[in-house]
Amino acid sequence: MSANEIRGEQAILLDGITHVMRPSWAALQAIEDATGMSIVELGARAEMGRLRGLQIAVVVTECIKADLRHHGKSREADAWDVNVVAAKLMEADGGLVAAIKQLPPFLRDAVTGRYTAKGEAKAAVGDPAGESPTTGTPAAA
Repeated sequence: MSANEIRGEQAILLDGITHVMRPSWAALQAIEDATGMSIVELGARAEMGRLRGLQIAVVVTECIKADLRHHGKSREADAWDVNVVAAKLMEADGGLVAAIKQLPPFLRDAVTGRYTAKGEAKAAVGDPAGESPTTGTPAAA
């Protein structure tokens, strides 16, 4: 399965396998519950490069699980564990740094529904010309 950028999905490589992160409503709720922070707060922290390792792992885990559930693989989704994903992120090419770079545009798109503050559709996932939903200022590249 490949990521559908129109839905705000992104691909992530773990253990040599490409997984899709899907920002479903259920995933966003699970992320908020697990981190104790709102998606807007997490998006702001991501923009500043201040996400903690566990927060990164929670976002990645819950969004991969959402994609699996979307494709009818609930049993496989239930088997995903945030601590296992954290370890896989550490061992992946680029380690946590790769995920840290990927999450700001991913969370920005999840928060905004892929629209700018002016209500215009974004051209591409992580468009650096778009405005930050957390600050209303141009997003950092």
